[in-house]
Amino acid sequence: MTLPDGKIVALPKHTGPGGMFYRRDIFEEAGLPTDPAEVAELLSDWDAFIEEGKKLVVPNERWLIGNGEEILRAMIAQTGISYFDAEGNLQFDQPVFREALERVREAGEAGLISPFTAWSPEWQGAFQRGQLATVLYGNWFGGLLKRAYATDQSGQWAVAAAPGTEGNRSFNSGGDYIGILETSQNKEAAWAFVHWLVTNDESLKQQYQNDDLYPAYMPALEQDWMNFADPYYGEQNVNEIFAPVQAELIPVELDARDTVAIAAMRTAINNVARGVATVDEALAAAKAEVEARM
Repeated sequence: MTLPDGKIVALPKHTGPGGMFYRRDIFEEAGLPTDPAEVAELLSDWDAFIEEGKKLVVPNERWLIGNGEEILRAMIAQTGISYFDAEGNLQFDQPVFREALERVREAGEAGLISPFTAWSPEWQGAFQRGQLATVLYGNWFGGLLKRAYATDQSGQWAVAAAPGTEGNRSFNSGGDYIGILETSQNKEAAWAFVHWLVTNDESLKQQYQNDDLYPAYMPALEQDWMNFADPYYGEQNVNEIFAPVQAELIPVELDARDTVAIAAMRTAINNVARGVATVDEALAAAKAEVEARM
């Protein structure tokens, strides 16, 4: 992380190359392909994701996706649009927000979106119960599947490229930085630790193997511990999916008011998905809420 004057204040620790995690067994049951390359070809864009996704749904029992926010966040990231631009202007008038909400509306009307709130106990339990066929998040979500949400489903999950927006299927989903506070009492020791944490091969290996945390340090991406046949994914090397995303994703523009914009857009997404508001109404309300708090 670099300030306008060129001063480095934090180093990237992990990134969040995004993809589509999916249940092989559910796809097979629905008569859809299960091979990652074939799944990626079938679900190449968001229209196909919604249309083919209808085959994966069992009304009131199983859904294509947990929440509409996954769709919107992937779509805006694929077009390189953040909640605010570099000058601090709210971006809700950008066409991709309307396009993404229209996809959410279509998915909601077709019964593809679960009734569970993201990150709630009910949503987390839905993975273990086999109620969600896909999930759109960064590489790190695999760590949650393996160690918390779907611990007994080894071999049933796989990863494919996400549906694309304007031909781009790569999107950022997460990531973190680490820096040193100005008030630190021992900056040299702190810097040595930061440097070791984000560049040392053994450090990065442990973080990846323990929690599927994707290194921002580029030389690590060629290591064997990141490129192997993973039994959890049916012997798939999922880095074949995430490495190209890492190379092609568009960096996110961060703003101190992002949490305000995210909360307002989350309300808009839920209202559109449930048919409580039209896309125009939801967008207008979200914009007004953020502007009132700016």
